[in-house]
Amino acid sequence: MTITCTCEATITSPGRFLCGACETRLHAELGRVPEILEELDVEVTRQAVKAASPGAGGAEGAGYDLVASEIRQDITRILTGLERLVSGAVGPSVVVRRRVARIRHHLPAAVKNASITGYAYDLTEQLHRAVQKIDRHPERVTYGACHCGGPLIAHRGTEYVPCRYCGTAYRAEALEEVRREAVLDELSGQALRMRDLAAALEMMGHAVSPSTLYRWAAAGKLADQGGRTYLVDDALDLAEQVEMRAA
Repeated sequence: MTITCTCEATITSPGRFLCGACETRLHAELGRVPEILEELDVEVTRQAVKAASPGAGGAEGAGYDLVASEIRQDITRILTGLERLVSGAVGPSVVVRRRVARIRHHLPAAVKNASITGYAYDLTEQLHRAVQKIDRHPERVTYGACHCGGPLIAHRGTEYVPCRYCGTAYRAEALEEVRREAVLDELSGQALRMRDLAAALEMMGHAVSPSTLYRWAAAGKLADQGGRTYLVDDALDLAEQVEMRAA
């Protein structure tokens, strides 16, 4: 009997329900799960704090928090299902990296179970949702402080940034350059986690998502400085090289 993979490819090896390419992709996606769950934890915590702060819109903050929580729960549910599939039970460890390592180790046998197709599809979908949530850039940008001391905040892409306290208007491009130099002076030589690294690049005018930074690190373009931290200077050099090639 001919079996067709979820990617529409014909599976030639008997007893398998995923083709070799999809098994490789699933193996790689499982490897991303620990970092993705950590980033979702940061998102949930950050939004919970924001929603609880004075003057925050409670309903909006809570809603955003619930989406990240839902994605995290769905990915965890998929891991639990995969664990049962590969070993018949959920393992004793609650450490995500150990759970993922156990699933990946047994993956060659798991692809011979028809249920693997559903888990593979669900994991791909939930990781896509997670990346969209993590990579969301703020619509409003804080450019610094006016000479009167008021904060300079404006929508992304605006040409002029007015101070809402004294009315003074500044060119956004000039403010971004000042902010970029200040951030670089403060963070040069420092190693940051992916989300903080993406935020630092954002403040320096480079919209590089955490998932792009993950790809650079996986390709050996960013060297782990310990504890999954990476140098700001290295990431900035790469971001500028990419922009120069795209220009």
